[in-house]
Amino acid sequence: MAIPSRHGSVAGTYFVTSRTWESRALFVTESFCSVFVEALLHYRDNGAYTLHDFVLMPDHFHVLLTPAGDKALERVVQYIKGGSARQLAIAKAMRFPVWQRGFSDHRIRDLADFETHKRYIWQNPVRKKLVLEAPEFRWSSASGRYAMDAAPQGAKAPESNGEDDDAARLKPCPDERKDSERKRGDVARLKLMPRRIRKHEIRGRRVRREEFELKG
Repeated sequence: MAIPSRHGSVAGTYFVTSRTWESRALFVTESFCSVFVEALLHYRDNGAYTLHDFVLMPDHFHVLLTPAGDKALERVVQYIKGGSARQLAIAKAMRFPVWQRGFSDHRIRDLADFETHKRYIWQNPVRKKLVLEAPEFRWSSASGRYAMDAAPQGAKAPESNGEDDDAARLKPCPDERKDSERKRGDVARLKLMPRRIRKHEIRGRRVRREEFELKG
């Protein structure tokens, strides 16, 4: 199947986000998370891209990468998602999709933009209250467990001026904003429902979540 063109062969560094199928919290155990990270590092080591930073959250991932000169962004994201999905299908005998189709991306403009998105990646688990400090989260480049590639030319990290990084944090990424807006819309809709219908709606959601619950 042909890959739809997004940026064509435009060279550059990109901040990429993709979510799990139906936004399920798949990546909560070591056995699942390690498969994704191994695939991510495998394709980097094979020269498909340089990898500057990443974080794997329970229901999505963010990466900061630069595709190799002969690789389109769509192709390298296909490597990451397709490679990890195949390995999970083998290791876990999964019979349903791992990832939603497509992904969102942002082309890094300059040094400040690079550092802003790097901070976003590092702080994502902290914002979601998974850890207190970024280095505590194992499935992130912030942990120091994984060798990352240097920032691309023109995007080297500036010296810290001692200011609190909180002031420079990003707003929620588009996918997170959509989740928040969807949840607010659901709450408003449920409030307008008659009580008996409302209980049925909530009960139905619980059943659907339990149907897809995975065991470690």
